[in-house]
Amino acid sequence: MSSIKRAQSSRQPRDRFLIVCEGSKTEPSYFKGLTNYLQMPASVEVITSPGSAPISVVDEAIKRLSKKGSQYDQVWVVFDREQWNYNPTFGVAVDKASANGIAVATSNPSIEFWFLLHNEFTTRQFLNCDDVMKHLKQFLPDYAKGGYDFRNLFENTQTACCRAEKVLQYHRAASQDDSDESNPSTKVHRLAEALLQSLSKSRPSDADQTD
Repeated sequence: MSSIKRAQSSRQPRDRFLIVCEGSKTEPSYFKGLTNYLQMPASVEVITSPGSAPISVVDEAIKRLSKKGSQYDQVWVVFDREQWNYNPTFGVAVDKASANGIAVATSNPSIEFWFLLHNEFTTRQFLNCDDVMKHLKQFLPDYAKGGYDFRNLFENTQTACCRAEKVLQYHRAASQDDSDESNPSTKVHRLAEALLQSLSKSRPSDADQTD
């Protein structure tokens, strides 16, 4: 991660991202912190959906895409599966996002599982977000939803990406699928990887071109 930052420090990312979040604090705080860490905040717009239901998050992304002058290379929505009866629009939202070319970064039960993977690999099932947070606090005692400094996680982003993919592979090997319903699972790593890939494809800045 550090070597990527140094190599790209004088470049501007080519892709412009829009990230629409379900949560009003935790998710925006995390992604804004990550993009600042990667030195690409000008290329990533992180917003909160006015509604917390998954379908509301997707509808907000579609609204932003259809806006006159919209110039995004990648549009992502971020929301959780939570409990089985908690997000009744979950499946509809995933399908609608796909139909509109919007990438989905979901977590089951919650994005805290993604944070947990920065600290350990596990495939144990969790009842809900509170259950994940209880386990996460073994590693991050001060963690609180909407009020945590994520800087100590960023160095482990690539490790967490590998672990998240291993979890999906675990579900496949167990004759399950890698759908968004698998518990536990997260696809936030695909958004993190997209951000890192954008850095690797970035174009030289004007200063680089004059050297």
